[in-house]
Amino acid sequence: MTDMWVRMLATEAFNPRAPEIVNAVNLIRSRIAQGQMLHPSYKSSYFKLHPRPFGPQDRIICWYHDWKDAPVEVIQLSDIAPLHESWRARSS
Repeated sequence: MTDMWVRMLATEAFNPRAPEIVNAVNLIRSRIAQGQMLHPSYKSSYFKLHPRPFGPQDRIICWYHDWKDAPVEVIQLSDIAPLHESWRARSS
């Protein structure tokens, strides 16, 4: 689901109204414009369980970042685009 949402936000045709979603759209589009490859998943730990080689321009974009030793930068969407405070990720 996160994968589909990120792909939708990246398209030029998508025009969000909520400020939180605008922030996520701007972040995603700017990262793509910089040549970064975004790897979406609900949790960052997915890529720990399903390893793949990451290049220097690769980034993980997820709703919940739970892989503290990720080899690349992780963008946690729940910090950027929570439409309701209860959606925000809680630190343990």
